[in-house]
Amino acid sequence: MFKGDTVDFFALMRKILELRREEVIQVQNDKITDALNHPIGRVVEATFHWWYRQDLKDGQRMTDPVLSVFNAVTDTSVASFKLGRVILAANVITLFRVDAEWTQQHILPLFDWEKSEDEALGAWKGFLWSPRVYPPLMALLKKPFLATVTRYAALGEHASQYAGFLTYVALEFRESFSWSDLATATRRLPVEGLKRAAQTIYEAVAAAGDKRKAYWDNRVSPYLLNVWPKSSANNSAAIAESLARLCLAAQDAFPQAFADLEAWLIPPDYPGFLVHMLEESKLCEQFPTDALKFLSKIIGDNAKSLDANLLTCLDAIQTADPNTATDPKMRRLRDLQRRLS
Repeated sequence: MFKGDTVDFFALMRKILELRREEVIQVQNDKITDALNHPIGRVVEATFHWWYRQDLKDGQRMTDPVLSVFNAVTDTSVASFKLGRVILAANVITLFRVDAEWTQQHILPLFDWEKSEDEALGAWKGFLWSPRVYPPLMALLKKPFLATVTRYAALGEHASQYAGFLTYVALEFRESFSWSDLATATRRLPVEGLKRAAQTIYEAVAAAGDKRKAYWDNRVSPYLLNVWPKSSANNSAAIAESLARLCLAAQDAFPQAFADLEAWLIPPDYPGFLVHMLEESKLCEQFPTDALKFLSKIIGDNAKSLDANLLTCLDAIQTADPNTATDPKMRRLRDLQRRLS
């Protein structure tokens, strides 16, 4: 990290910018990787390192010498500086908090797909490198943020980050968005995007700890009702397994979770891991009827293998609710377990 004469340091930064001004940029890898390894990206990174060591405060506004570097790099008429703009976009929250007016004028237009596809792709890749929510900023970026779903494939390795971040916003910070906005964007996600969305919900529920039921009732259930696709036409085995795991992670909210997601659950060829999770969760003892329905949903007649965990679950269900002994679902699963064990 730089320690030394500030005047000489920024003179060097400006000199590098001037020397690279006419350079033709060839993005070889990914905009983030290239930005971090290119001299212009390094200039911007070094400037941020210096700036972050100062006593930054919300609303204090930017001044020289940082301002002169950032002003130069935001000039979109200079194509060779575009990798530096990727780094600026990655730090947009700090820029906005310190100087909202400057950021709205110079940085937020970079995110606008209607102004420039190439600049917007770089800006969103920069932001999605390590995305965070700052509600006042998200309110201003709402339109291009939602439009980013239509460029999902172009995001490359950051596409999954977008799907996860969209889901996180819908769960936790939807105040700037309507249910309709979020639903439209989510329903445009491809299968792999929906899989990442399901994983994000799972992680959020798991992080809720002993407040999982309240989190499900107040966050997840409204999300599933208003945002998650109504049709399971784009379902896949991977999505279904993620949602089955989500049901189990809900713990005390398991009956509601299963009711919310039942239509999306399809039996995998090898359901052993899910059965093991159910057995460990002790939900068979707590919610025997729902646990039996869950098992019947995730274990099809074409299952390739079953192990002793299923027998343990079935016995626990029947002990907790003896009426399940004559349930056709119980009989089918016991017959299947005997046949495949």
